Amino acid sequence: MSHHGVPQDLKSSRRDRLTASARAQSRRIDVLLDKARVRIAAAVEPDPVDVAAHLSSARDAEAALGGGYVHQTHTDRRSGSFIRILDTEAADAPSDAVPAKGSKRYAVQCATHQTDAVHFAELGGARRAARHPQDWCPQCQGMAAAKTKVRNRAAAYARQVRQG
Repeated sequence: MSHHGVPQDLKSSRRDRLTASARAQSRRIDVLLDKARVRIAAAVEPDPVDVAAHLSSARDAEAALGGGYVHQTHTDRRSGSFIRILDTEAADAPSDAVPAKGSKRYAVQCATHQTDAVHFAELGGARRAARHPQDWCPQCQGMAAAKTKVRNRAAAYARQVRQG
């Protein structure tokens, strides 16, 4: 009948539930492993047609995104500096534009401090540099080392100058 006051039919129904959930969990794990194997195989040996299509669409998106000399602007949160990513090969580049350096098409410039531009061959490198002007702009580097109160005051002043 029962052992320690628990009816036998409750024991078997609990055992059945645990067995069913263990089977279901095993199936879920198998499905996840199969999906992971497919992703790993695709990452190890990507289809050359897919890679070419991806690069082509990335170039098209890059061309459509900027389309001008000032490709993108960024404001540094710490110093309030206004950073510009310039496309030196753009059709609408002004006559006094920053010249390209060899095969390096993109230039990053701190518009707040008017420092010399840093050049990059690819847009990704230029965007990374724009997010961290303290690595290449001496004045931004000084602001990064300054106290928070000083940085906030300089950022507010930079915003005020830009707006009016």
